[in-house]
Parts: sequence; C-alpha cells; structure tokens
Amino acid sequence: MAEGARVAIVDVNAPAATTLASELGEAARAIVADVSRDADVARLAAQAREALGEIDILVNNAGVGHLPCKLETLGEDEFDRVAAINMKSVYLTARHVVPAMKARGSGAILNIASTGGVSPDPT
Repeated sequence: MAEGARVAIVDVNAPAATTLASELGEAARAIVADVSRDADVARLAAQAREALGEIDILVNNAGVGHLPCKLETLGEDEFDRVAAINMKSVYLTARHVVPAMKARGSGAILNIASTGGVSPDPT
C-alpha cells in the first residue's frame, strides 16, 4: 500500500475483514462475501470497483481444509465445501474480474495454494 495500492479485504467473516481493513487504513475496504457463491462474487467485484476503481490484481487466497481422515470417512458435504472454497472460488473470481482485465489489456492474477496438494498425508 506504500506504493499506492488500494485493497479490498474479502472474507466471509465480517469482523475479521473489517478489523484488517481498518488496520490497513484509508486505502483498504472490507467486503463480506462467500467466494464459493457466484452471486456473492459478482457483488464483491462490483463493490470493489465502486469503492476502489478497476481491479488490476486479483489475489485468490481463500482456502480451507478438513481434519485428517481416511478417504472413506470423509463426507461428501465436507469434500464439496473444500472444493467450493479452494477451487470453485478461483473460477468464480476470474469469471467476474477477467473480462474487465481483457478489455483493458492488462491485469494479473495470483493464485495461492497450500503445500498440502504436493505433500499428501499417507491416510
């Protein structure tokens, strides 16, 4: 932010988003959204543009896991939750941000992932 960036802090946890945005100062805005839901992502993209201007850099950093367990004990609901937040959110945010980046001819997307994908648990 010292270089002039304006930042949208997006979280499903309103107090956490608000606290961090407040700590970062005037150039940060808190936006409460569930990044696994298309309507929330569409709204957050619109709110970010309205509050901060065009989105030049998208950082996908949302992620969740589950307690270590054997495959046969992992419930489908828990698997769907992990997939929606860790993977679907990347698709949804790009879907709502990339068209404007393409139209401008510039933009960057940073996808952050866990090392769990390359170092699986033996169970």
